[in-house]
Amino acid sequence: MNRNGLRGNFRLLFCCSIWMSAIVWPVVAQEAVPTTSPVAEATASEPLWAAGFDRYIAAGEFDQARDSLIRIVESNPQRDSYRDLVAWMDQLKNFNQQRAELQTQQCDQLILRAKHAQSQSQWSDALGYVIDAMHSTTDTKEFLREPWVQEIHDQVDAQATRSLESGDWRVATDLYDRLCLFDPKSTYYKDRLDESIAHARLDALYSAEFNWRDRLRGITQKMGEDVLWRIHSGYVSEADFRTMTTAALKKLLYIAQSPSMSLQFSNLAEADKKEQFVSRISRRLERIKDEADFSYTTSRDVLRNVLKINSQTVDLPPELIIYEYIEGALGSLDQFTSMIWPADFSEFEKQTQGHFIGVGIQIILDQGRLTVSSPLEDTPAFRAGIQSEDLITHIDGESTENITLIGAVNKITGAVGTDVTLTVHRPSTEQTFDVKLTRQEIQIVSVKGWQRVNHSETWDYMIDPTYKIGYVRITNFADNTVSELKRVLNQLQSNGVRAVVFDLRFNPGGLLRSAIEMSELFLPRDKTIVSTRGLRSEEFVKNSEVNGLFRDLPMVVLINDQSASASEIVSGALKDHGRAIIVGERSFGKGSVQNLIPMGSSNAHLKLTTAYYYLPSGRCLHKTPESEIWGVEPDIAVTLVPREAIKVWSLWRKADVIGTVPKDALTEAQQTTTTAPATSAPASQPVAGTQTQPTELDLPEIAYPEVDYQLETALLILRVQLLKQYGLEQMDKVRLGENSNTTTPAVVTN
Repeated sequence: MNRNGLRGNFRLLFCCSIWMSAIVWPVVAQEAVPTTSPVAEATASEPLWAAGFDRYIAAGEFDQARDSLIRIVESNPQRDSYRDLVAWMDQLKNFNQQRAELQTQQCDQLILRAKHAQSQSQWSDALGYVIDAMHSTTDTKEFLREPWVQEIHDQVDAQATRSLESGDWRVATDLYDRLCLFDPKSTYYKDRLDESIAHARLDALYSAEFNWRDRLRGITQKMGEDVLWRIHSGYVSEADFRTMTTAALKKLLYIAQSPSMSLQFSNLAEADKKEQFVSRISRRLERIKDEADFSYTTSRDVLRNVLKINSQTVDLPPELIIYEYIEGALGSLDQFTSMIWPADFSEFEKQTQGHFIGVGIQIILDQGRLTVSSPLEDTPAFRAGIQSEDLITHIDGESTENITLIGAVNKITGAVGTDVTLTVHRPSTEQTFDVKLTRQEIQIVSVKGWQRVNHSETWDYMIDPTYKIGYVRITNFADNTVSELKRVLNQLQSNGVRAVVFDLRFNPGGLLRSAIEMSELFLPRDKTIVSTRGLRSEEFVKNSEVNGLFRDLPMVVLINDQSASASEIVSGALKDHGRAIIVGERSFGKGSVQNLIPMGSSNAHLKLTTAYYYLPSGRCLHKTPESEIWGVEPDIAVTLVPREAIKVWSLWRKADVIGTVPKDALTEAQQTTTTAPATSAPASQPVAGTQTQPTELDLPEIAYPEVDYQLETALLILRVQLLKQYGLEQMDKVRLGENSNTTTPAVVTN
């Protein structure tokens, strides 16, 4: 698993009917245990707090905290709790030293792998290792100036160009995907990637094996025009119809340029007809940039015009032209606005029911590749060892190359008790294997603890029994999430809980109502939770209506760059009201509101972005291409590198299993080594005709400890608060940059 891979895999959280949730976070056993009651000693601890130790901790300035602590301990050696604090601070220091050493080793190894792959003409793999090394090095700018790095980049760039020109869309997609990760600000690479994906999609969607007629059934011209009108009248901001129409016409040109489309549609094989179609569409495309006013009506008229051009030239099915025109237009708007066509609606309804028949995985399409976002606990996929970031390359022996998300859902789901075989490629181990799964009814569980009680169905929510610190993991925001959370918190209170770690990492969101109700549990009355604003929608402001049942419970909230939507609303509200300290990484920035709008009497619906979410502070949550700040920023930043995240995911899986400890790997008979590296981008197969079979590079696997550094930091903060006998809401709130000699966020990283 990889940081860029994680980001990419949540670009579009369009969960299929094998919709799943993330997994719980376990921690290492506690090494420091008070020899006397922490409460009994806290009243004698004033020198520690007077020295500002708690302020250093709350600001994430752990080195300064440790120095202050050592001075106090020297003058108060009789305090057992002080010695416990020293042990915790020493453990944290050792963790960070260990992380720095592992980072250096990992970076050095990735550089060796990159250069080896380059020597074998494995350009895609070489750049993948470069990207991973880039995110592991301590000096990224200096690393990028290395001549060999630029050489690999140039070689991949040249190969990508050749692949695109020769029509090898799969290879071009893979290479441009990596180039986008290497240079995320490049619009050139993004455009080439979009072009490669568009061609690959056409090859798959209109192939002889795919029943494209069923997919287009029920699409009408009025439906397409209604979509444009709805965007004009309800989009969150002024829609750029010039850009949308440009993207739509380019989609139509790709149709004419596709060799596979010429095989499927005979008129495209006739040179004169195709030339007329391309010429007239191209001329219309050229005129777009010179038109002074370009509105909804202009785009609608262009749609009508291209339908006329089509009927006079290649005479493709009009449903196909409308479908591709609208898909192209929406693709340039934002990543969350999308069309649910008549053929897709029944499957969409399944996805919103909260229970379903499947195998227990959440899947997404990442640059055209079918990727596991997460398995769900106690499901066929989870028990078989399916992991996040696994690539599903075949379903019952049929390739998933360029498959649609709905198509994948249709193949994987089925009747209870029937079997499906998935061929899985795991980039982190370079293994490919088959997994036979039996479908069952899947129930979603969204509130979890830190470990199972003897691998039973019962969760243990008390992560630190000595200091009475609870741990609650929320995996998504469903109908019953808040009621279940109340039950857990009441149970913890009956067991004497004094503080809670509230884990929202990798939580993709869910129901707004659940986010609001959850925030109310921890806030006093009349506190703003969230507001929404859009160009043509009424402003909505939601305040807490009651004094929350747990408004006095000290909290640390964990987030990361995959905490999205509803999880950002909750963490943002608690942060802005000084109700909790936020630890981890900046959240995803999915702060947009989508409305599901029916298109006339058909089953077609437009999922349209109509507003943005705003935090109580007034800042917009949503990340746009122009955003410099987005989401929720942690008070204390603790960044995990990819290999650390992999280790934590492994710990979650072990903690989640009911009944038995899961296998870490499948049997040797199920595994087939491939040439794909553990890289930032999803792995690809060797580039045909341009790469040679590489020789093995024998490097030892770097052993990362089974430690969740973000959770360990949260526990340290809460123990310090509890030793002081104050809740977070009573303690001076230390925000980023305050009480410090620096104005930059405190960072715990390697």
